[in-house]
Amino acid sequence: MNGADSLRAHLDALVAAQEAGRSPPWSPADAPAKFIATMMTGIVGFNIEIERLEGKFKLGQNRSAEDRAGVIQGLAGEDGAGAVELAEMIRK
Repeated sequence: MNGADSLRAHLDALVAAQEAGRSPPWSPADAPAKFIATMMTGIVGFNIEIERLEGKFKLGQNRSAEDRAGVIQGLAGEDGAGAVELAEMIRK
């Protein structure tokens, strides 16, 4: 990744992807330019080639029933089928 412009483009794309389901979605353009520029000095961008992915399915099994209930309640306030499906998986 080369330069501040490239880093900003990646940051904008990442934020857009993560905020897409929110209403209204937040954007770095919503913040003062000086703030974003200052925060970007703490970000190191890099490219990495992924050769293999390994994962575990973890949905708070190590958390208390109260914590899991709180997560389920929080997901109930989210839009989209993904939140509903995730809440159901946590219930199980």
